[in-house]
Amino acid sequence: MYLFFGLLILFFIICLLFNFHRRKKICKKICCMDKKEKCATLNSITEPFGFSYDAYEDLFVSTVDAWQKTFGYCRLYDEAAASMSMVFDCEPIYFPYRNRTWLIEFWKGQYGINTGAEVGIYYANSLLKEKELSTTLFQSIAESEMLPVSIKLINEKGCTIFSYAKPHWWLACFRMGLYSEPEDLRLKISISFPNEEMRNSYINGLFRAGYRADEITVFMQTVSLCFSIPNSPQPLHSFRHRLAQWQNRCFVRIYLFFTRPFCQTLDRLLYLYYFAPRIFRKALCSRSRKRHIHKKTLKKFSKKNF
Repeated sequence: MYLFFGLLILFFIICLLFNFHRRKKICKKICCMDKKEKCATLNSITEPFGFSYDAYEDLFVSTVDAWQKTFGYCRLYDEAAASMSMVFDCEPIYFPYRNRTWLIEFWKGQYGINTGAEVGIYYANSLLKEKELSTTLFQSIAESEMLPVSIKLINEKGCTIFSYAKPHWWLACFRMGLYSEPEDLRLKISISFPNEEMRNSYINGLFRAGYRADEITVFMQTVSLCFSIPNSPQPLHSFRHRLAQWQNRCFVRIYLFFTRPFCQTLDRLLYLYYFAPRIFRKALCSRSRKRHIHKKTLKKFSKKNF
């Protein structure tokens, strides 16, 4: 018995020494890389997930050719989000334009170990009735139809978490290693439209969604507003949501502790990738797993409609 415990303690000490040597070696490798090389390495890893790292802003931003574009959007995606550790406020804005029903939706909240926000632009091939809006699968717009979008996420203390602007069909930005409650976040959104017809139709959609005239700013073809408290019905905040947020809070702390040799996201993620690649993939949400969830959601969507 004593020999067994002695061997167990010896094995534990050897593992500690091995991990210490490995951590030191990885830290040295990262410190020897210049910033350009670090960014290139990280982007080569993250772009298959549909995101690229912006070193200047210290953000992960969705790419224009992200694979998520294939799946479009339907309401069931929001309802299934908690199963992917995503807890957010959402605001869909529907409006007609040139024989199509368009959807511009806002999101803000916690996405795993990231605090983030999104603005997605979608359309249906026909004009929909009110009862069809929540059950329709919307398509992502083409690159030629992308709109200039600007977002600014602010926390409960009034501090800016990030600010980003880019023509896009789905502008999504995430600050890694930060925990937030959705209700504590405010998202300032500005969208520029190609003409007055589309701009005015979008404004009318905002009015129908519950926004007042004094909450909307219009300058030429650009419409700005602040998304704070949602006017639209939200996915049910059940035990699953509370559990997801508890897990998110724990994982943020574990991520920060585990990558504590470094302070910058770029270095933290490379360290995580080299030391524990499986955990790194889970932090970014595996591409195959997310595809599976989208397909599973679409299967439920088909059953619901037919």
